[in-house]
Amino acid sequence: MDDAYQQRSIDADFNLLISSIKRPFYDDSLFPLGRLREFRCNANRADVLIFSGCDIGITEMEKRNFESKAKKYLKKNTPILFSCITYDKPKKYLEKN
Repeated sequence: MDDAYQQRSIDADFNLLISSIKRPFYDDSLFPLGRLREFRCNANRADVLIFSGCDIGITEMEKRNFESKAKKYLKKNTPILFSCITYDKPKKYLEKN
């Protein structure tokens, strides 16, 4: 369920926090000034943090930098993951007769 993180009435078994690497939650502001719908301190409810939109060539040093800034808001030992998308060449599936 999308946005269940901010719905306290829902008793979630697992809280997944996804943050854009281009604009990480710890550098963002609450709506309407920013894109956050909750205070940054509520990131401590996350069971895992995923940084989305990472470049395929992100270095370990860059990852450590993002992790160190995010850890200030997370529970101890919260896993931090980095995701990226790569695209292959388009493939032709239908042939014209």
